[in-house]
Amino acid sequence: MTDPSQHIDLAHIARRRGITENELRAQLDTFKRGVPYIELDRPATIGDGITTLGEQESAGYEKLHDRAAAEGRMIRFVPASGAASRMFRQLQAVARDNHLTTRSDIEDAAANGNTDAAFALTFFNNLNRFAFYDVLCTSASRHGADIAALHRDGHWQHILEFVLGPEGLNYADLPKGMILFHTDRHGNARTAFQEQLAETAAYTTDRSNTARVHFTVPARHREAIDKHLAREADALADKGTTVVVTLSEQHPHTDTIAVNPDNTPFVDSNGEVLFRPGGHGALLENLQHLDADIVFIKNIDNVLPLARLSEIVPHKKRLAGVLVETQQKLFDALDHLRTGQCDSNQLDSIARLAGALGSGLPNDWTRRSPADRTNWLIDRLNRPLRVCGMVRNEGEPGGGPFWVRQTGGATSLQIVESAQVDPHNRHQQQIFESATHFNPVDIVCSLRDRDGTNYDLSRFVDPDTALIANKSRDGRDLKALELPGLWNGSMAHWNTVFVEVPAATFNPVKTVNDLLRPAHQAC
Repeated sequence: MTDPSQHIDLAHIARRRGITENELRAQLDTFKRGVPYIELDRPATIGDGITTLGEQESAGYEKLHDRAAAEGRMIRFVPASGAASRMFRQLQAVARDNHLTTRSDIEDAAANGNTDAAFALTFFNNLNRFAFYDVLCTSASRHGADIAALHRDGHWQHILEFVLGPEGLNYADLPKGMILFHTDRHGNARTAFQEQLAETAAYTTDRSNTARVHFTVPARHREAIDKHLAREADALADKGTTVVVTLSEQHPHTDTIAVNPDNTPFVDSNGEVLFRPGGHGALLENLQHLDADIVFIKNIDNVLPLARLSEIVPHKKRLAGVLVETQQKLFDALDHLRTGQCDSNQLDSIARLAGALGSGLPNDWTRRSPADRTNWLIDRLNRPLRVCGMVRNEGEPGGGPFWVRQTGGATSLQIVESAQVDPHNRHQQQIFESATHFNPVDIVCSLRDRDGTNYDLSRFVDPDTALIANKSRDGRDLKALELPGLWNGSMAHWNTVFVEVPAATFNPVKTVNDLLRPAHQAC
């Protein structure tokens, strides 16, 4: 059988997508050869890859943060391109089910093990506790509907239309950042975007009372998001803090080609070769273009109500303080190495710093000449730096901190997702399941070198940490390629420090019912 890809002009497609033909062929080759699983050596634990901070040193780190913030060195980077549809997935399933139109239908289905119905039952039994309840009632009233009456009479399917559909809140189509998450002490409902701006003002403000935050957003909602954020920024300015908000979109040229099960390019019903968004790893380019030395990275949905913000601010400051101190140690070590006058004891001391930054030494370290050791250390230390908060594992989903074995036998500290671990290798699965901590995406980065020049972040990506996922389009199976994740594969070759942070700093909203947790109900 003739290979269909022989009739596709890859060079033409590459030009249209803004990439090179070699890049496109590399993506196709990845599908053909597959993505190798990583080799876990052991979980990172307290004292072995994860640091804890004492009370006295924490105070010192907060002072380091305050000094750097006052100098205007900081910005927050918040990926916010995701749609809220996943938050409402179970409710959408119920809305599509013609057998689940009333309260009694949903109650009976939940009692019989229907998990979507059980989720909806929790949602409706707590409907008036959601921050968006009053807006929902107002929206429905414009169409002559009474949410309270519909709820009392069991017409729950009709309520879902107003929650999810365009005649109401349209929450099935909005970005997650536009969803009303919390209510403040004055009874005002606040979106995730509003809470992120308040957090930005809380710990990145400089001595001129200016703070900065950058959101990555979906193109079709950019105008609405821009207006929403501008209103909130104006409100903060009235209170004395100028929050400078910038936006960017995931670049189309970071989309990746989709293929058929036989690894030939997937052609859709319009006769076009299909490309799909490359996952959050595509945002590395957006991160690259930030004009800042120190960058806080945090997901859009991991926010607390305004009344509880002060509980987490000290921990953010401490992470940044660790980064400032570590960055200076790196720069001092590099200055010393570049003199070419380090003796063996000094090289060993700097090698211990590299080890503290998650880099195991090569197996032949002791046999290398001083010049070779010096060059290896310069290469290994002259890289971006990340300090990552790690939360004790209490059953939350997500990747975690591990020592990963590299080519040549050395190990390095990495954030690892479950999909990167061989599901058929029992030993590797046992290591993964033995993790004591997980990654809440609470990261502070240093993106500039000793001279103040931004590193080329693409140089430090591990391309072998891409992911291949099974998807479908037009009723046909396909394989999709996700670029190395932003905080795992895309930062695989960064200098790395893991610091334990309390669970109180991790408050994600993955489903709408997560908003019922006590942390999100505080006013």
